[in-house]
Amino acid sequence: PDTAAPSDDVLPSDGTAPELEAVLPTRVGDMVLIVDSATGSLFLGDDQVSRAIVAALRADGREPDDLAVAQAYDETAESDLSILAVSVDGMSEDKIMAFVLQSWLSATGAGVKTDSASLSGRELTRIDYGDGGPLDYVTTRGAIVIVITTANPDLAAQAVAALP
Repeated sequence: PDTAAPSDDVLPSDGTAPELEAVLPTRVGDMVLIVDSATGSLFLGDDQVSRAIVAALRADGREPDDLAVAQAYDETAESDLSILAVSVDGMSEDKIMAFVLQSWLSATGAGVKTDSASLSGRELTRIDYGDGGPLDYVTTRGAIVIVITTANPDLAAQAVAALP
């Protein structure tokens, strides 16, 4: 079964969340990033992670279209960097952070280590899935959760510094 988070691939986009697109950088170092956005009903599928996300939304009285996501990524795929901005209409900062960590990133699963990291003067939650792959660095800006994903800690720090 597909257990990869929706952030592992480029999301379908319809540009419906310009307020989220605005919190993402269009450049990190010399790398130009493509930024796009969509609501949950456009990109959530029938995979395990999507079902968990929909269940968590519904448990909070929300629907997939209350979820909005923007993504910044290297279109050339020369880098593993991906940056997501996630919001849920009407959900508080604490609830959206818990939603992203528990439902989206599965940061509470077996073998997953969560700790604090300081990058570019900002405190983030770092998630290591224990598989030797990319790490997630999670922070908030109001009721928007930002997830920086990369295996390169220096690139993660550059991405944090590039957040508008």
